[in-house]
Amino acid sequence: MSGKDTSIDPSAMRAFGESVDFGKTARDYATRRTGFPLAFFDLLLARGDIRQGQVALDVGCGTGTIARGLAQHGLTVTGIDPAQPLLDQARHLDRDAGVDVTYYTGAAEALPFDTQSFDIVIAGQCWHWLDRHAAGHEAARVLKPGGRLVIAHFDWLADMSAAGFGHLETAYFDIDQPYSHEAWRGRIRASAGIAASLDPEAVSRFDAALEEMLARDYPQNPLHVPHRVWLATGQLG
Repeated sequence: MSGKDTSIDPSAMRAFGESVDFGKTARDYATRRTGFPLAFFDLLLARGDIRQGQVALDVGCGTGTIARGLAQHGLTVTGIDPAQPLLDQARHLDRDAGVDVTYYTGAAEALPFDTQSFDIVIAGQCWHWLDRHAAGHEAARVLKPGGRLVIAHFDWLADMSAAGFGHLETAYFDIDQPYSHEAWRGRIRASAGIAASLDPEAVSRFDAALEEMLARDYPQNPLHVPHRVWLATGQLG
């Protein structure tokens, strides 16, 4: 690799994000983007990042994949996301899973919660869409003393430090995630640049081309797609 700076300007990412509506792809999100594997929650437990009985906030929660997992591990969970269709899917999936999560429509940068309300604030697969400075300070505001912010995504640690978090740590693990051809097509449709951005006709053309390519170049079914789960944590006080 060359020494060229390939980082993305956060303001440019936010401008792009303003044109993206993940609510338009809520059905694929619910059925194809199943979220972090169980080993993710095992890792949080083993590291002491979460404990049964804690009160957690999942920001940018989408269809509630992390919120649901935390609830299944004995935490009291609230989720917040700007896309109401994603929250509708989350409630449906929660009923199927037999868990109870409270959801709010809103933004991580302006949380409608009291100061020092949560033991854990967690953001999965969304931190890069946020105004990270504002989201970091809001997380610090709503956390109890000693509370923990968990960012489960690739991102810069400077945002956490600037918001007053210390004891910065990172962890990751790799997993081969199985996808049927149909599931992989749905997973790609749920990406920001496809169903969340394109008109339905363009989405249909893209999906047909992807189906043809998979049958031709990747006939094995299911596919086993390498994934990396990465997280960063910081603690107040």
